[in-house]
Amino acid sequence: MRLLLNILFVILSCLTGVWQSSALAATLVAAEAFIDNPSKTAGTGTSLPLDEALSDPLRTAKGVVDISALAEGPHTLYVRFKDDKNDWSTPLAVGFFIAEGSVGGTLPSGNNRIVSAEAFIDTDPGKGKATPVATAKDGTIDGSSEILGGAIPLTGLDVGVHVLHTRTLDATGVWSQTFRQPFFVPVLQNGGSGNPVTLAAAEGILDSSTTVYLSATDGAFDNGVETTSWIASVTNGYHSATIRFKDQYGLWSGSGDIVFSF
Repeated sequence: MRLLLNILFVILSCLTGVWQSSALAATLVAAEAFIDNPSKTAGTGTSLPLDEALSDPLRTAKGVVDISALAEGPHTLYVRFKDDKNDWSTPLAVGFFIAEGSVGGTLPSGNNRIVSAEAFIDTDPGKGKATPVATAKDGTIDGSSEILGGAIPLTGLDVGVHVLHTRTLDATGVWSQTFRQPFFVPVLQNGGSGNPVTLAAAEGILDSSTTVYLSATDGAFDNGVETTSWIASVTNGYHSATIRFKDQYGLWSGSGDIVFSF
């Protein structure tokens, strides 16, 4: 069940693609999808219905591709369009991954759900053997998507770059692919070697120009893990936001960057 949900999400997301013919007078008339074969003969893929809602020469296409015979591991989905001059576009490619394990049987509720999660740093100890990440924001791990939290000791890590890995287990017994997040262990200054790091400040930067000093949600920066919030007034269009934290030794973290639009 989890494999099917994951792949359908990728397919439905990526098939909502838009391709514009280079000939202004041309109109898109067909679309198709295929897997793992970039040289597949044009017109022999899985046909995708075109959405007529957009004005010429733009079209969107949505559909489902059968993945039942695919082996575990990485694969590539290709999508291309044809215009009324019988010219096909260059295939648009997106990767997806079929995880190890059985998809299991049909769930009683008809929907899959997350039942557990774990994390590890740098070296994989094996599925089910890493540090549990078992604290759900809503109190219970029982949904198809969850906000989870937990703590992993950094004791013994060398100064430098490390990688945090996380993965989830679903109700059919299938582990997700592993998600990776690099982080940096700095040299502690002012005789602080061996002392825990405490966050002391945070700031947000809007559109690379306006800096805002942020407050801790609990009222004080006095822990190694803190949350903060940021409310800003922006105009319509695209914007960027950057957030970073400073510790008690005056060292700033790397920045977390997002791009959003209104």
